Amino acid sequence: MLSSAGIGSGLDINSLVTQLVSAESEPKTALFDKKEAVLTAKISAYGLLKSALSDLKSSLSELSDSNTYNTRTATSSDKTKFSATADTSAVFGSYDIEITQLAEAHKLSSAGFTDSATVVGTGTLTLSVGTDSFSLTIDDNNKSLAGIRDSINNATDNTGVTATIINVDDGVGGTESRLVLTSNETGSENSITVEAVNGGEGDLQQLVYDPGAPGPGPGPGTGTTNLVERNPAQDAIVLVDNQAVTSSSNQLSNVIDGISISLLEADPGTTLSLNVELNSSGIENAVEKLVANYNAYIETQQSVTGYAESGSGALIGDALARSATSQIRQQLTQEISSISGEFSTLASIGITSDRDGFLSVDSSKLTTAITEDITSITNLFTADDGIATKLESLLDEYVKSNGIVDSKTTSLNDSIQDITDQRERFQIHIESYQARILQQFITMDTLVAQLNATSDSLAQALSNLPEPNSIKK
Repeated sequence: MLSSAGIGSGLDINSLVTQLVSAESEPKTALFDKKEAVLTAKISAYGLLKSALSDLKSSLSELSDSNTYNTRTATSSDKTKFSATADTSAVFGSYDIEITQLAEAHKLSSAGFTDSATVVGTGTLTLSVGTDSFSLTIDDNNKSLAGIRDSINNATDNTGVTATIINVDDGVGGTESRLVLTSNETGSENSITVEAVNGGEGDLQQLVYDPGAPGPGPGPGTGTTNLVERNPAQDAIVLVDNQAVTSSSNQLSNVIDGISISLLEADPGTTLSLNVELNSSGIENAVEKLVANYNAYIETQQSVTGYAESGSGALIGDALARSATSQIRQQLTQEISSISGEFSTLASIGITSDRDGFLSVDSSKLTTAITEDITSITNLFTADDGIATKLESLLDEYVKSNGIVDSKTTSLNDSIQDITDQRERFQIHIESYQARILQQFITMDTLVAQLNATSDSLAQALSNLPEPNSIKK
């Protein structure tokens, strides 16, 4: 481009060329921009539509799963005394529960020592839990109360004893340290015994606990109980429908098929109840989720197709959006032919549509249907021709990778790429056009400059001619 007005013509060639190029390019560029904006808006709208369809599909996962309709709820009449859970094998019913006693872990404590550093003695200690035992060598390295505690806890063959030291009042204004042994497992079979063989220092016999006559353990009982029993080893005793159950644990998993019971507090003489019922709330929540996500989809669909007041209308008249909605509604309103009972449609269980296409749930009617005929409710959603089964399959075609929506989006992206290619070709055309008219203006300006020079020469020559009649003089 020239950086100044035409030398010959005096015209602002740059300005003229710029205006002519703009007149040539702006209409076409505006058309490109408009087409691209429309395509971009459609891509965005399809993204919203796919997201809503994906959410709707995800809400079908529970409804299409037969396990959703098999869940049970185990309810305790007093959750401070016991709690319970039920799996799908549990039979509906009610059971009387009386907790006579809880299972307890055996706990023993020693007499008081001055502190944890006090020497107890040397020799050998043998500790047993039920029929299993392990032995410790007690020498100068571990002869203190704390050393014995650590040796018990760190023994690699420890059969289930935990040792601790507690510091308590000694009754005369001071404190004393006591060794406490606790079985790691509850139940009468997990009682602790302690035998000792003295060495050369102190007296390990202070820690012996071997009550009773000959019995379980490495040797016969001696009847020596130098440790104090703080907690007896005992089993849980429970009456289930007035039938006794004994357990070494407070967790009962094999008493009633499909039910696990956790005992929390004994209450002899008090009869509690355990009720096993269908967990209808799980089904109801799944249905509510379906309805909510369907309504969210309808709201999105109406927005992007321009039917909602706030809608952008990017997909107004779009066949894909119209077809998807029509197919989904067809699935939701169909009657399931494999069901012979009265609950063969969504409307029959309280799910209805208003005139704007949104669903609502009559919770009372839904609960009644679930209670009266869980088999039909299950088939309504999970049968081969069930609503959840077929709708999930339909939606997958729309939202899966390279599915219907993705294919449409890919096509729109291809159209945007075509516009980009057209822009590039048009830019080449504009640059050529600009160069051509600029050259034309330059040529014109040069010609004008030449004509101006010729005109000036002629004017000069004419001005030098003698005036008329000057020869006669």
